[in-house]
Parts: sequence; structure tokens; C-alpha cells
Amino acid sequence: MTFDHFLMLMEEAYSAGSQDLKSWLLRVVLHLVQPNTGLLQSATNEEFYFLSNLAVRYQHPRLSHHVQRWWMTRIMWGQLSPLTAIGAAQQHGFQELAGVAYYAQLCSSLEGTSPSREECVQEIDAECRVDMLPKQTTHLINGFYSLWTRWRMLSENSPVLPQGEGCTCHNLCVDNWKARWLAMVHRNWSIPEFDILRRLQEMSQMVKGDVLLGRALSPQCLVKANAVMTDLRNKVTRELPHHFDLD
Repeated sequence: MTFDHFLMLMEEAYSAGSQDLKSWLLRVVLHLVQPNTGLLQSATNEEFYFLSNLAVRYQHPRLSHHVQRWWMTRIMWGQLSPLTAIGAAQQHGFQELAGVAYYAQLCSSLEGTSPSREECVQEIDAECRVDMLPKQTTHLINGFYSLWTRWRMLSENSPVLPQGEGCTCHNLCVDNWKARWLAMVHRNWSIPEFDILRRLQEMSQMVKGDVLLGRALSPQCLVKANAVMTDLRNKVTRELPHHFDLD
């Protein structure tokens, strides 16, 4: 039996109302979607969509969360088109999935281009007119402007560097951190401004491998600096539904 056939059996069991069969099938599918099976690492958009529908129908938040996390990961890895996820997220109110999917669609729509903001908006409209509803395209355009503004704010204000436990020269660490932050954000980027997550990922790698920063910060504050980069990227990811005006 293929996984698709199994999902169809779950759908039929739900419709038939057999509680014992539903409970058994749910236990099986919860086992199948564990990381060690590799199932979600190779699942198609259609299978993710089917699984998300089943999780909602079976009223199983843990399954729903697990499926959404893997779906978002696969989309951000560039392995799956975000369009199906946008539809599923809109159908079931999956805000975090929607934010990630719209972000990936935005990056895909403007891949390889570096025009002005106005030209970007025209490109989004032309690129998405066939595959997306007008309201969805509006969400994309809202996200583009909001993410562009968010990057400008990050460019002007470095994130707070907490004092590392045992650091005895924190004021100097803060000054050096601010100076290094400005140097990183104002470098010549090949990544467009709206693609904040990719810029932050690259900056995180720069912080980890920066020999000068390793000398400019105390060892304790250097650990904090790496944590700041991780936390900031996670925060921006959580903010995506807001940027695309989905909340």
C-alpha cells in the first residue's frame, strides 16, 4: 500500500465514522511522519495538503503542528512550491505556514532581479497574476514593502547585545558590536533587501567566522552575539504573518 492509498483510507475511515479504525490509523500515521521514517522529507505538496486536512478533521493539533513544521522547512529549502501551502494555510488559518509560504513566493517571484521598488511591485503583479488570487497578490506586495522597511530599521539599529556572564568589559563589547553590525549591514549585498532571512543567515555565518569580532568581544559576549543572530532570525520568521498583513 502506498502512502497516498493510506491517506485515502484515513479519509474513508473518517467519513465512515468507525472510531476504532480511526484511532488505529491515527496511531499509524503519527508513527509514519516521525523524522526517522524519512516520509515528510520526501513528501509532495499534495501529500502535505492531504495530511494537513486530515489533521484538522481528526482534530489532532500535534499532527497538524508536525506536518506544518516540515512543510515550512521543505518550502524554505526550495524543495516545494509555496502555492499549495498558501491555499492550505488560508483554508485552515495556519498563520505561520502562510507567512513562510508567502515569503518564499515573494523571493521566488523576484529571483534574479534587482530593480527599483516600483519595478519590483510590477514584477510581483505580472509574475503572480496567473497563479494567485488578487487578494493574495496584495498580501505579497504588502509583504514586500513591510520587509523592505524592516531591513532599513535593522540597518539603523543594531540588536541589543546582552552582557555575557563574567564579561568585565561589556561597554567596549557593545561599542565594537555596534560598529561591526553597521559594517555587516552596509556591505555590498547580492541578496535583495526584502530577503531578510537570507541576509540574516549570511550575517550569522559572518559572526561565527569573524576573527576580528572574536578579538573585539569577550568570549562570553561572543557567545551572546551568536545567540542574538539566531534569536533575531527566529523573531523575523515569527513576524512574517504580520508583514504580509495576514493577522
